[in-house]
Amino acid sequence: MQSITQTSRSLAILLVVASLCFASCKSPEDRIQDFVESYNRGADKLSNTIVGSTSAYFISKDDVGLKFTTNNAVDSTDTDLYLNLLPDLIANLLSTTPAAQQLIHEGVTFNISFLDKNNSTVRKIRVDEQKLSELLAKSKEKQTANSKAGDLSHLSEDTKQMLTLLNANLPYEDVGTGIKILQVSVIHPQELTYTVEVPLDLVPIIKGEEAKEMLRNEIVNSENFRTVITTMEGINLIYVRYLYVGPSGEVVNEFKLTKEDLLPNKL
Repeated sequence: MQSITQTSRSLAILLVVASLCFASCKSPEDRIQDFVESYNRGADKLSNTIVGSTSAYFISKDDVGLKFTTNNAVDSTDTDLYLNLLPDLIANLLSTTPAAQQLIHEGVTFNISFLDKNNSTVRKIRVDEQKLSELLAKSKEKQTANSKAGDLSHLSEDTKQMLTLLNANLPYEDVGTGIKILQVSVIHPQELTYTVEVPLDLVPIIKGEEAKEMLRNEIVNSENFRTVITTMEGINLIYVRYLYVGPSGEVVNEFKLTKEDLLPNKL
């Protein structure tokens, strides 16, 4: 399985190859069509935990389409993960690929669609020159967000990128319950830690073994957990630790999960 970073590199290679087909004497329609054909010739080589398939298609002299289909069914609890991850992936690809840069500079817009394995739309985004600049600025901000997870100097680049993506929109508060995901960090080797703050009125409910079992079951049954745990395999992380704390920082409950905790029908 490829990591998120490897995914970016693989897609970038496809786009670089596509750039070789460009000729300055060709019309915009021809250059887009050459890009589409070259991209699609190599697209079947891409397979990883995030992207199951990808394809490019001609729309008009001003628009080109890119479609990405994930390997997973994406429910409402997983949407934020993909909304954080996918724009960064695209910003990196389009900004480092001469062919894409040339098209965007000439005024071509990339119409990008992300679908889950059931063909349900997760996200659509139109990227022109201005939008690409915005995405790149946000991507740089996310890189600095790693400071939330402490000293990352000992971590691999793949792990750092994963933490950047997971921490991008944190803290995140569930408006219905007041529960906040504060940060995702790697404090101990091979262990990814989610720190979750519980409001004072829910502290008694979250405490104890019965509550722990309910929390474990809810998380294990989520597609989000499956996505995270399979991605972790490629960067030497084995455990996911969920640390629940009260408003004052006191530990209310905690537990660890691994791939073995996935239900049989989730594997």
